[in-house]
Amino acid sequence: MGHPPLEFSDCYLDSPNFRETLKCYELELDRTSKFLKELIKDGNSVINAIKGYSLAVQKFSLTLSMFQFDTVGDSMTDDEINIAQSFQEFAGLLQEVEHDRMMLVQNASDLLIRPLEKFRKEQIGVTKEKRKKFEKESEKYYSQVDKHVNLSSKKKESQLQEADEVLDKERVNFYESSVEYVYQIHQVQDRKKFDVVEPVSAACGLPLYLFAPMWHNRGNTKHTVTVHFTAHFCTLSTAILVFGRKKKNIGCTFWTIFFFHFSFNSFLS
Repeated sequence: MGHPPLEFSDCYLDSPNFRETLKCYELELDRTSKFLKELIKDGNSVINAIKGYSLAVQKFSLTLSMFQFDTVGDSMTDDEINIAQSFQEFAGLLQEVEHDRMMLVQNASDLLIRPLEKFRKEQIGVTKEKRKKFEKESEKYYSQVDKHVNLSSKKKESQLQEADEVLDKERVNFYESSVEYVYQIHQVQDRKKFDVVEPVSAACGLPLYLFAPMWHNRGNTKHTVTVHFTAHFCTLSTAILVFGRKKKNIGCTFWTIFFFHFSFNSFLS
């Protein structure tokens, strides 16, 4: 379901609708964080399971390579020689396959787990910190507003002026924290389109290198396993290219926001 637009100009109005919109994005952020946590956990489980399987196959191939016939007489028969050689070949083939598999598993960890963990820490984690700062500055500002409203008119002019200055300072701090928070929300929403899609696409593409030669039957027609990967893989690759163009524009967005915020503060003063 789509969310209402989150505009930077709404930071200065701080209306109930703005707060409700923020809650929508905060819930989405929590869901994304939970999803990534589960994906990382399940990804590690898959990697560890594959490692365990690969080690078991390597142990099996080692045992297979040590097979020997107890010969009757001085030499083995041709059949016995062929069987022993076949076992050696099978063992060597299994070792090669598992060597490649372990390399792919290591690549999967580097391509999938680490980037997702980095995204959770550097993007979602930073957004949560901005949220805490926004809530803190919001509380301080509205607390100061209450004090200012209840300020007695009998106070000295210097005291009233000082109270105005304190209120202005808290308002500026609140606006800054609000703009920073909204900017970070926009950034994490944009970046997850490639910081999450790219690692998943790369990790899912790894099996193509290992299973490309495999065949299986469906009715009377043979299909490669790659056929079933390729359509989805191409879709993700196309999406990455599209999101990649947006990625280049993220750096420019900060300066747009900075100019907007500076102009608004100049207008207030």
